[in-house]
Amino acid sequence: MRRFWRPLPAAALVACLAVAGCTPATPEAGSEVPGVPTALTVSGLQQPVKVGVLVDQDSTHSDLAAGARVAEYRFHLGGADVALVVAGTKGTVDGAKEAAEQLLDEQVVGVIAAFHGQGLAEAVQTVVDDGAAVLALYPETAPDALPDGAWWVGPSPDQAVGRLIEAVAGQGLKKPCLVVAGGGAAAWSKLKAAAVANLSNGGQPVDQVVQAIQNNTCDSVVVDAPAAAQAAFVIALRGRLGDSQTPLLLTADAADPAFGRALDQAGVTEGVYATVGVAATDNLALATGGDADRLAAFFSCLRVAAGDDLTDLTGRKVFVRVAPVADVVSHDAVVALVRAAERTGGVEPSQVRAALAGLVLDGDDGLAGPALDLTGQAGLADEAVTLWWASTDDSGLRPASPDATDRPGLFWVSAVGQI
Repeated sequence: MRRFWRPLPAAALVACLAVAGCTPATPEAGSEVPGVPTALTVSGLQQPVKVGVLVDQDSTHSDLAAGARVAEYRFHLGGADVALVVAGTKGTVDGAKEAAEQLLDEQVVGVIAAFHGQGLAEAVQTVVDDGAAVLALYPETAPDALPDGAWWVGPSPDQAVGRLIEAVAGQGLKKPCLVVAGGGAAAWSKLKAAAVANLSNGGQPVDQVVQAIQNNTCDSVVVDAPAAAQAAFVIALRGRLGDSQTPLLLTADAADPAFGRALDQAGVTEGVYATVGVAATDNLALATGGDADRLAAFFSCLRVAAGDDLTDLTGRKVFVRVAPVADVVSHDAVVALVRAAERTGGVEPSQVRAALAGLVLDGDDGLAGPALDLTGQAGLADEAVTLWWASTDDSGLRPASPDATDRPGLFWVSAVGQI
């Protein structure tokens, strides 16, 4: 178990509080965005709050979840004793179960599952069987249902699939081709696919999809696969179709930085790519209003944290290297667990889990993204799960990593109010 944090210098506190929308400014020390307390505080808790985080330390999904470090940072700005306790799954079922048990031994108030794939179901079950809570961040299209005591604070699988199916119709696409890895087609029963291809069939799916597009059997492609498999398929498809603007709609795996980096390296970022995620992307911080201000506060502290000597969740890299992709959903998961502990007045995991079961949170509680309603297993409202379009334009809100290989390759833009 590792914790990577040191006390903030006063200059960092002032810099983080100096945010005003997303325009650089030099206000007086201690000024804040009106109505947005950038430093997060905790009241009524005497004990330190330990928040468990499960990551696959060899996956770039752990880079996305570095937003949790920003939440920890903001609580320290407010004088709260909140610490992340991180355990790695080693990418295996046994490793995930062992990591969950390690966090439980540390008496964390709850566990954030900041990975998906192998071992997720087993790790979640291990935690809830012990009486603690799990907040899952990243959806899979066809997992077993989460057990009692676990919640989605990112898009639920049903929300993620449903939004992509709606997007097909909303974009006027009549003949989507579905490409799946393994037996994932069952999750897409409501998609009226003109053809179905399976990535387990070697190179045949690319041949099949190219032929379907060229003979007008399909007018778009929906791809459900892990990030690496998605990238390999898209690169191969683009190699056959050239500059074709056939829309490619991708499951949330495409938000994994590995996907964009692979496309960037192959020189195929200039396409029509869409995925699905939370309405909390960088572009929304450039708007006006309270939601934008809360996102701007997140990005302000992200920039300041990147200038400190913090590390990523794995402890292997300095924080500035993951700042280009750190997401809001992992930040808000930390806030949710801390607020649940605050409402119980203690850090007993079973009591925190009971408090989560009826918890409704919004920006006033410190969330940077959309409201969370944990009275049901899907914490996000359906409208908070939006289509994301790929762009090659950087918003400029995030610091650049000193290592060029950390560049995302693609930047995702949330299409709020659109399908």
